[in-house]
This record gives sequence, C-alpha cells and structure tokens, in this order.
Amino acid sequence: MHYRLKHWVCAELRALGAADARLETHLDKRTPDVFGHINGRSYAVEIQWSGLAHDVAEARTHDLKASGAGEVLWLSRPCSWVEKLPVLGIKSFNPTGDDYWAHTGFLTYRTGLGLRPAQISVRAALRA
Repeated sequence: MHYRLKHWVCAELRALGAADARLETHLDKRTPDVFGHINGRSYAVEIQWSGLAHDVAEARTHDLKASGAGEVLWLSRPCSWVEKLPVLGIKSFNPTGDDYWAHTGFLTYRTGLGLRPAQISVRAALRA
C-alpha cells in the first residue's frame, strides 16, 4: 500500500505538470519517495507508513531542502507532529475510490458527531 501511494502521488504530480516526477530520486543527502519540478520549483513528497519521531522527520526535511527540494510535504499515517511540519495525516493507505483522504490537524463540527478532524482530498492538497 505504501508503494501504491508513491506511484499515485507521482502520477498526480505529473498531471500537475511535473513531467520529471520520479520515484526514489537520489538527491545529495536524501532520497525522497517522490520528487519533481512544477514551474521551476522543486517538490519532494515523503510517504511515511511507520512511526517516525518529529526530530527525525525535521532532520530529513532539512536535508531534503539543503539538497535542492524547494518544498517538502509529508504524507503520514501517524501524524503526531502535524502542527510542526508540512504533513497530512493519511486516513487510509487503502482507499476505496480514486483519491486518498487526509486529516489536516484542524477540527470541524459535524452535527450529531461533534468535533472531528477536518479531512481533505490529497489530490486537492497537491493542487493547492
């Protein structure tokens, strides 16, 4: 499922104009899961299936930026550091449709359910 999401993100970046979007592109210090350029700006997307400490994610983000990634986005199942780095908490690595859904770190009120994590389409987030 992790590999499937990598391919999906790569295809979405290509659809946005990143003709050079590739999996596992080696940069100087790191190898992001997906990397590509859109309108002259470089993007790295890291997909994190297992738990990862905030300080490790922060160090990887720093290394990716130092190696040439202009923007770094994390898509993570565990998202305990969502307010500290650009990250979307993936709701399920096995979606039922053609899009993935993520929590944003914000809460919304839903009638009869109370406060719930706000959700966003990962496709919409990549396009934002």
